[in-house]
Amino acid sequence: MDNSQSLIQLAKDPSHDARAELASKTANQLLNRTDEFSDNELKLFDDVFKHLYQFAPIKIKQELSSTLALADWAPQNILKELANDDFDVAGPVISFSPVIDDETLVQIINSKGEKHQSCIAGRSNIGEEITSALIATNTAGVVSALSNNKTASISAADFQHAIEIVKNNPNAIDNFAARTDLPADLVAKVFDLASPKAKAILHSRREKIDNAQKTATNVSSDKKVETVESHSPGQTSGLSASQILALLVSNNKSAFIKNAALIIGVDADKLMNLISTDLFQNYGFIIRALGLERNAVAPMASIFSSRNHEISPENEKTIALMWMKYVPASAKIHIQTITANM
Repeated sequence: MDNSQSLIQLAKDPSHDARAELASKTANQLLNRTDEFSDNELKLFDDVFKHLYQFAPIKIKQELSSTLALADWAPQNILKELANDDFDVAGPVISFSPVIDDETLVQIINSKGEKHQSCIAGRSNIGEEITSALIATNTAGVVSALSNNKTASISAADFQHAIEIVKNNPNAIDNFAARTDLPADLVAKVFDLASPKAKAILHSRREKIDNAQKTATNVSSDKKVETVESHSPGQTSGLSASQILALLVSNNKSAFIKNAALIIGVDADKLMNLISTDLFQNYGFIIRALGLERNAVAPMASIFSSRNHEISPENEKTIALMWMKYVPASAKIHIQTITANM
């Protein structure tokens, strides 16, 4: 690090002003030379600065938060300090940091106020541990913010709790009504609370599922792995992910498409048309929406396409980024949006 002697001299001075200056200069080392730091230097900065954090001026903290919010190399201790600070400092980190861990986010939800909580509710692809903590706050504003997050994963039990909290908020109810992962046993309750526009969406979804069921039941009954079990509107295919994958690997294209369309909630012919575009990322979206593993993308591409779809480094990066950005629920929404315009 630059000016090491001046930093050492400041470190020897125990006064508050010296500590504040030392904190500022140490932070500026990171802000101005990020590309030159080794892993060991970043760890050293992390260890040292956590002891100086309380002395850092607010402007320095805000600059650090803005800089580290999108950094995949951000030191964990500093992220935690920033995330637990006042909202003016914490906002960027708790909104966007790709490396802040779920444990820290849950701790912030449980210890901070509505601004922090609502900010976390808007993070991309938050999992059920985080959404459960958000809903457990019993705060209508926080749950309303969560209702706007289509990429958030919410458990069936938490869906019910969330809807009860925002039952008097029409916009939040409509947001939940638009989610394709809304549990079937809550559709009737949400339907009663929803606006006419949201009711039309729910009705349309029910018709699509009914049509998909009728198509799927035409599969030969003596091939159990190909048969979609009868079920009530709102439920998905009775086949497990491994059974869906077995259909794919066995080159049974028709049964795979029928079952996949039912799970994703789209018309089977439109899903086939999506595959026919032969865009590699579309295979990835379908596999992601089905909840299958990434290694199933290439076999699917090779089965449905005449092209050679071996995974290249570029394609591997595309699929990896897709897996980071989309959970199965949001991948379903993406496919539904594409096919709706076909």
